[in-house]
Amino acid sequence: MLDWGIPVLLGMSAVLQATINRSLAASSSLSTVVVWNSVMVLVYALTLNSVLKEKLWVSGGFPYLVIVSGLFGFAIVVGFPFAISRIGAVATSILFILSQLATSALWDILVDGVRLSAMRWAALALAGLSAVLFTVGK
Repeated sequence: MLDWGIPVLLGMSAVLQATINRSLAASSSLSTVVVWNSVMVLVYALTLNSVLKEKLWVSGGFPYLVIVSGLFGFAIVVGFPFAISRIGAVATSILFILSQLATSALWDILVDGVRLSAMRWAALALAGLSAVLFTVGK
């Protein structure tokens, strides 16, 4: 149950965070909201790190992929509320999920060497069709 519950909670969290950020940005600015979000993420991450008693740095020096990963996280935190303010929460979420599915499929195929079944290709096609129907059918 937990294996399925975590992605559901993450999906809900992404939409709720973005819509809250959009609301907060209306009274200040999106960049200010992003700064405060980042401060809170740092506080939560340091607390988790402290509770788990883990090292802050990996052996072998600074992991430079952290910069890329952080940039992706920044893009999500800034881009999601911005997109919601332009095209709405549902359209943003559908396109976000479709992009995640396509990127995940490419990663599975190109990086992990996973072969997708016909059923999974069909699911991707249906997700794509759903996005098209929703965004065109306004």
